[in-house]
Amino acid sequence: MNLVIKRYNIKNRRHRLKRLLTPTRAARSWSNALRLRKAGIPVANPVAMIEERYGPFRSRAFFIAEKVNGVDAFEYFTSTNPSAEELHENARKLVDIILRMGQARFVQPDTKAENFVISPSGPVMVDLDAVRRYRLNVTFQKAFDKCWQPLLHSWRNHPDLYAMFETLIKERIHAAKE
Repeated sequence: MNLVIKRYNIKNRRHRLKRLLTPTRAARSWSNALRLRKAGIPVANPVAMIEERYGPFRSRAFFIAEKVNGVDAFEYFTSTNPSAEELHENARKLVDIILRMGQARFVQPDTKAENFVISPSGPVMVDLDAVRRYRLNVTFQKAFDKCWQPLLHSWRNHPDLYAMFETLIKERIHAAKE
């Protein structure tokens, strides 16, 4: 089994104090992976979460997940040569992942292309520590509306891709509202 290990370090004393009693990013990644998988969102399969602790105090932490075979979405869309049909299909699937997260009231504010891997079965989300679930519709809608910006920003130097994703987002949001 090929694994990816993400290490979350403590940056400085202030960061250490803040993190002593709050959940680590590794714990959030673990929890989010389980909740998103339950909601049918394709994410890297979580394997383990390890925290260094001193009694109740948390320190450095690790999130371990199965490696997703494929390339990150930025590389896939800009450097590989998929057919136009395959390119459009994977772009649609990536947009649909974000929409399905929204339907389950999850928001990933860091939807840049590098946080998705295009596997043989389609896009998979691999960066999970910033995902948040919203209870209140007002705060959810505001956060969800902003989550498209990093994805579109990924294509700022690729006008054709920017236009394709912008059109797909508008079409898929419109279709979801009907």
